[in-house]
Amino acid sequence: MRTVMVSGIHPDLNAPIPIYMRTSAFVFSNIPIIGGMILSAPTPFNTFFFQWLNQTYNAGLNYGNRNASSTQTSAQMFTSYAIAVTSAIGMAAGLKRGLAPLMRGREGTMFGSILNSIVNFGAVATTSAMNCVMMRSGELTSGIDVKDASGETIGLSQTAAYYGIQKTAISRAVYNFPIFFIPPVLVAMQAKAGMHTRPGVKLALEVSNVAFALLVSMPLGCALFP
Repeated sequence: MRTVMVSGIHPDLNAPIPIYMRTSAFVFSNIPIIGGMILSAPTPFNTFFFQWLNQTYNAGLNYGNRNASSTQTSAQMFTSYAIAVTSAIGMAAGLKRGLAPLMRGREGTMFGSILNSIVNFGAVATTSAMNCVMMRSGELTSGIDVKDASGETIGLSQTAAYYGIQKTAISRAVYNFPIFFIPPVLVAMQAKAGMHTRPGVKLALEVSNVAFALLVSMPLGCALFP
């Protein structure tokens, strides 16, 4: 019970972290986001909407789990959010345009699904890391609290902030790999086994594939660093 309670309490603010900003809510929050990104038709509107939705969620996750011993104004946070969202949409659109000749005529095929995953992974992995850096940039300028073994604050450190943000940003990029490459492989295997005979069954399996990939990705990303 204590572990569950502590996981939902911000260590600096000593206040509950909003439910959707907790890492324990990662899988449930991302099923509609990643599912829509992978399963919806790769139209410009869908690309724009789901990249915006994903980066908005990432911004909330990064803000909810920030080091609150540093300060950042609302204007700085809004600027960081705007840069992260714009970068994600721009990168996804650029990758889609670059891969368009390869994608033409291959929509709905295994190869087309992998190309779509490459586009989404490239955009999301890069900008998820950027989102983390931008939303927590205030820590780099003001530093974060450094504590001794007894938990007493002994000073502020920009170096500690740098290493903390660097490791978080790397984990944010890495955990996106299973999310975008496990589902297409599972879909191909299920289709080959004749499991997609009914639209309802096909949709249920595709959503389950996304949920499974999310369950794999978060522990993998968190386990990269102590």
